[in-house]
Amino acid sequence: MAVFEVLNPSRPLAAVIFDMDGLMFDTERLGWRLLNQAGAEFGYGPLSMEQYTHAVGKTVEGTRKILSAICEGDAATYSAIEARFWELDRDYVKRMGPPKKSGLVDLLKLLQEREIPCALASSTRTDRVDEHLEAAGVRDYFREIVGGDQAPASKPAPDIFLLAAERLGQAPQRCLVLEDSFAGVQAGRSADMFVIMVPDILQPTPQIRAQANLVVDSLSEVAELIKTARLSFSPK
Repeated sequence: MAVFEVLNPSRPLAAVIFDMDGLMFDTERLGWRLLNQAGAEFGYGPLSMEQYTHAVGKTVEGTRKILSAICEGDAATYSAIEARFWELDRDYVKRMGPPKKSGLVDLLKLLQEREIPCALASSTRTDRVDEHLEAAGVRDYFREIVGGDQAPASKPAPDIFLLAAERLGQAPQRCLVLEDSFAGVQAGRSADMFVIMVPDILQPTPQIRAQANLVVDSLSEVAELIKTARLSFSPK
């Protein structure tokens, strides 16, 4: 694995910034299923997974522009479908909690034990981020939370990651970003951060793979890199 860049003493890692949907939680597949359930209640056929994936990593506004294709761009109808989707989503999260990705809790515990500060930077609105973290029982692992409604521009712009680094009190060059989406990888790289991609629905294209510093299969693999000192973090 090409992790030698992390070991460069002029750029020691000091903090970790997580994405949420698709990285921590398997919410992309859940969202696709619930959106189509909501659309069906209004008499509209399913949105393909390919169409849905174009919205991955976008803000609510960006998602709305893309997913309104479910009703041929009818804004009023899509607003009703979207409202029903959020009802279904909140009900699911309240009853079941967001489906956690394999290795998530172990990685968070490891970072906590090593006293490595963590932030979460998601395109999702802050109130929804808080709901998911509380329902999953992982809120206390994060020192800072930055939702998509707090950043001037959404991914692939670097704004949300830069804001997270600022709140952590760390230079961007010393932050590790964990991402699953293409837009997230591009945002992390634009922020001049070290980026590890953990693919979810979409596998990286050659162009995205070239932008990520490292591509791994799971969060468990990230934890193993830390345990074996192949990802270095500066002391407190």
